[in-house]
Amino acid sequence: MNNTDDNGGIAIVSNWTVDNCIFQDNTANQSGCIIYNSTWTVTNSTFEGNSAINGGVSYISTMNIFNSFVRNHTGLNGGVARDSNWYVEGSTFEGNRSYAASGYTQGGIAYNSNFTVNNS
Repeated sequence: MNNTDDNGGIAIVSNWTVDNCIFQDNTANQSGCIIYNSTWTVTNSTFEGNSAINGGVSYISTMNIFNSFVRNHTGLNGGVARDSNWYVEGSTFEGNRSYAASGYTQGGIAYNSNFTVNNS
């Protein structure tokens, strides 16, 4: 579990290849609780319970996701992604949402993002 007062609780401006990992209960008070302005390739991994104001997982980033679970993320603008490009194959998305006490939210999974999804 990681927390940042700003952007990218795990990575900012970086390229990663991830296999068989769990990213759980991370938070960012601004954008992209996992990654910000980065490119990741992820296989056989789980993203669960992460939250940020803009993109519960990514903001201004590229994600290539294979055979992974993405669930229970929250973000005011994009429960999973904001201003990001995702390629998803053989993966499961469930329980993701955009949430705010004020009721003003955008995109349970994505806001202003591009998703290509195959066999998921």
